[in-house]
Amino acid sequence: MSALALALILAAGPKAIVVSTPPVLVMVRTPGNSSFERSQQRLHEELTLLLDSFMVILTSADSKDFSRKPLADQISIVLPISRANDAVAAVWLAEPLPGQMMLHLVAMGTGRTLVRTLEFDRKSQSENVLALMLRELLGTAFLYEPVPKVPTAVRSLVSQVRRTMPPLDELVPPPPAPPRPPAPEPVVKRCDWCLRLAAGPLLEAGLGEALGPTARYGLSVNGTIRLGWLDVGPSIEVLGFGSVVAGYRLNSTSMPLLATGAWRVLRTTTVKAGPVLGLGPELSWTNAVSVDGSKGAMALFTAGPAALVGFEAQLSLGLVSLWARLDLFFRTRRPQLIEITADDVAWKLSSTTLRLTIGVAWEGS
Repeated sequence: MSALALALILAAGPKAIVVSTPPVLVMVRTPGNSSFERSQQRLHEELTLLLDSFMVILTSADSKDFSRKPLADQISIVLPISRANDAVAAVWLAEPLPGQMMLHLVAMGTGRTLVRTLEFDRKSQSENVLALMLRELLGTAFLYEPVPKVPTAVRSLVSQVRRTMPPLDELVPPPPAPPRPPAPEPVVKRCDWCLRLAAGPLLEAGLGEALGPTARYGLSVNGTIRLGWLDVGPSIEVLGFGSVVAGYRLNSTSMPLLATGAWRVLRTTTVKAGPVLGLGPELSWTNAVSVDGSKGAMALFTAGPAALVGFEAQLSLGLVSLWARLDLFFRTRRPQLIEITADDVAWKLSSTTLRLTIGVAWEGS
């Protein structure tokens, strides 16, 4: 019968028997008092039961003051032990303070070192609680490792840990929104050939060297071309007034024809301002008619050079702008009407006047 069985075995031929080697977990025993030593021994037993698919090896650290060394030095002592046993991870327990326990885990090949600190009451908690925490640390250490690099038993442990964790989008908050780019600085439009047209009412008041009324009103119209920071162009103005002087109904009209230039020392997207100069001829017509008809009518025409110096500002209101100019106007030929009588009555316009113009402007290229 035995020979028959042997013959059957030989006839079947040799077969390969594949044995799956369980992953190794090294627990490093750290020196301490007798109570702490017993806790480590019970923790090793609990880990052996809890991680039944692992080979849990208990070994001592080759350093008497291991527990008092910094963490970096402890890791440097543990790593050679872990490599010598071809372990997937190494764990050890420390009690830096009475009632305080620190669990350490170094996962080989991941570069991760996990440390968990907890308050440990020996009366209410036991070593099986520590074993559960170490299993959680072990699963967390390999949570994001590629599957081919992780042994089967470790992958199973990772799956158990992942089921107890919240969804990944809750663990990892979404990346912050990219910062909004700063608002672009306002660009001041600068063109070499910008056309501007402006018009507005004009008021004029004499400043001295005058006889009779000198306040006048009229209209100013000007067009300029922008050349960088300078606006140049013609300006046409019409001013006049009517009054009764010494029995005459007096009417005076002036037309300055000036070439102006304005330098924009202040220039933004909404405000443009700066000094302005003007030069050109002024034409004047003066008529006087006797109120009661007892005297003959008189007429006078004058023409002469004139100039202005002032300050001009422009405020953008969208499609149009508010435009204003305050200037001093100088003339060499003044409209005048003089009648030598017993009362020595005379009228003469001032050679220097103060003028204010407020109107609207439009500009475009």
